[in-house]
Amino acid sequence: VPAFLERFVAFPPSARVTLVSGQEDVGMPRELWGLGVRRDMSVPMRVPLERFLSDERLLHWWVQNYDLVGCNPYSGCSQLAADSPLARKVSPIPIGLDLHTLAEKLPPRKRQPACEQQAEIDALAATLPQLRARPDRLLAPFKCRQDRLDACAALQPPAGIATFFHGARSAMWRAMGDHAFVAAPRGHGVDTHRLWEVLALGSVPVAIASSLDRLYADFPVVTIARWADANASALRVWRARIERQFGAEPFGAHVREALTGRSWAERIGRRHEADMGAAVGAYMGGGALDAQPFLPART
Repeated sequence: VPAFLERFVAFPPSARVTLVSGQEDVGMPRELWGLGVRRDMSVPMRVPLERFLSDERLLHWWVQNYDLVGCNPYSGCSQLAADSPLARKVSPIPIGLDLHTLAEKLPPRKRQPACEQQAEIDALAATLPQLRARPDRLLAPFKCRQDRLDACAALQPPAGIATFFHGARSAMWRAMGDHAFVAAPRGHGVDTHRLWEVLALGSVPVAIASSLDRLYADFPVVTIARWADANASALRVWRARIERQFGAEPFGAHVREALTGRSWAERIGRRHEADMGAAVGAYMGGGALDAQPFLPART
């Protein structure tokens, strides 16, 4: 994003840009601009955040680890209203599955291409029972590291109701098929790959409410105020709520399609076309616009 801003400030007044950014744990955009508690996550920026968002050359910005509106532990609470003009110019996108660790970070001979990993999880998902056949149990497939101690304290027996799991990824994925609900604490960023794995495998993720509630609302996700709210009676309430919103089998074709990269690319494209249409209409008396279709940027 800093490198993109160096280019952006030089664009002519007629330019119109849709920006898509990701591949980083930093909260976007507030934490990147130094508005979070993790000061080491911010970098010097060429222009103030409000000036960048209000620039008419920026049509829309799609970000991972969204923090512009709402609260999360890394960025604190934003004072920006969800219906404000600046807030309407930024939308969250998922961080999706963790396919990059095995594809990029292992020694060359041990790497597994992302397409093979995707095929593996898709094949397994096809063998798992539908949600209605999965028991009302909560799986906690994570280690109790420092930033997840609150989840562990609340979910571990005897006080907690979760079944903790540590093991190979393939075994963990199969264990999800035996649980209707899977706890998904935040990762190094406010979003977590685990939540998207859970959805891909047809179980319901349980996460702490945050600035990503807007993103999660389109999927069978349960958000709670604190991990202590996860109890035996809550499991029944969660299932009833999910079925009311998404139907008896929440993971139908619509939800599964919404989880694909193709679906998000189409959504971004439709928004760009709509924004360009509106910009052209507003600019009719002033000259031609220079449309920049997509400018993806790594944080």
